[in-house]
Amino acid sequence: MRLYKTVLACTLGKGSTHPFRISFIRLGVLWILAISLGVGVAVLIPSLPQTSDNSWIQAASATYIIQLIVSITLLASYGVIRPGTNDGLGKLLQILPISRRSHWLALLLPSFVLNLLTISFVGPVWYVIMSHQHVVPVMLCMALIIGASSAFGLIYGWPRRYRYLQWAAFPICLWVGYKALQILHNPASSSYERIVAGNGFTALVVIEILLFICSTHITAEAAAARSYIKIYATFLPSRLWFQKKIWRSHITRTGLLITLLMSSVIAYICNHYHFTDVTILAGLVSLMVAALSSDIRTTSRRKNPAEITMVRGTFYFGAKQLCSVTLLSLLSVSPVLGVILLGGDVDASQLGQICIQIFLGISCGVFASSLIAPAGRDVTAQSGATLLASGVLIFPQLPFISTLTASTVMAIKVALMGSLLAASYVIEYKRNPYTWRKTRVIPN
Repeated sequence: MRLYKTVLACTLGKGSTHPFRISFIRLGVLWILAISLGVGVAVLIPSLPQTSDNSWIQAASATYIIQLIVSITLLASYGVIRPGTNDGLGKLLQILPISRRSHWLALLLPSFVLNLLTISFVGPVWYVIMSHQHVVPVMLCMALIIGASSAFGLIYGWPRRYRYLQWAAFPICLWVGYKALQILHNPASSSYERIVAGNGFTALVVIEILLFICSTHITAEAAAARSYIKIYATFLPSRLWFQKKIWRSHITRTGLLITLLMSSVIAYICNHYHFTDVTILAGLVSLMVAALSSDIRTTSRRKNPAEITMVRGTFYFGAKQLCSVTLLSLLSVSPVLGVILLGGDVDASQLGQICIQIFLGISCGVFASSLIAPAGRDVTAQSGATLLASGVLIFPQLPFISTLTASTVMAIKVALMGSLLAASYVIEYKRNPYTWRKTRVIPN
């Protein structure tokens, strides 16, 4: 138990003066916030129509939903929580006399914590939806465990030498599971097709769980020393040094590429099914840019970063961060923005709503990043930014807000965005109080 307490302190409280206390305070605050938002969304859900499918088919659907949610969570934070040796935690676990299974659990503990927060947020909504379909709580608990285990198997079950095969097998497994559930829910399917689809879905989930159980190979991969360091973006001019720094950091680079991949998949699905709901797509874009922009502070030290003296003080340091993360966020979600702008008739008010949602997501990410100043493997900034952006999305649906006009709600969102950016600057200045004073050179 002391080992896992130390791991939590190294991941959630790194860089603070009291890491044990700060880590549990952060975890408690985020957990309470996630449950509160989840219950708030569950209360707003209207009564849903019931289906004629049996409870086992509904349980399979619940399993697939959890698998999809956990997979997206692990992918979105893969650059932060990927097991490696470039931090103090990896080096500490290598020298401790612990078993391979304990080493494996310690490496995956940040992922477990992150998904605990995610399930605490989506769990109440998922429970309300499945309860309307008369799925008993025991089956829901089984679906939760099986779905989460299969998602971990998809992400961490493949050895590093097969990582290219993993990125090809991951969407194929999700697509096969979706098609199997589609056959099971289709009333026109024959009994033979239902048997094949049910057995195929079960076999696929069992294989994914076995991959998770046998994923102890990550301990050997984490202990492998890096033989070289590749320097990226050497072709960029010197004035774009901050963009170079972002691209050279594996955390921000991986987050950018995965966000771009997820955005491309969402754009393909929306284009295939002709889905152009601006409100839902703008909300998805806001959540993605919030998670991406929360990693921007990991590129610099928490205290006394050298970049502050290069960009003329704390104010210019924050402005440079904001400009860079805005550019990268717009680039990462450009496929979804293309679907929104080209797929349907978007008027000026909807375009303004999209822009405000994007910049609100960026503001939430920058605020959470400045507040926590996360180091490697610290998932609290990303979780806090995503929960804060989710709260902003739920905000217009509150009873005392829904009666206001659209222009008033938009003005409130703009004021909230400005407040978050101003608070992030104040927090950064309190941590690193640097100002730029131009020195006058007196000629001889």
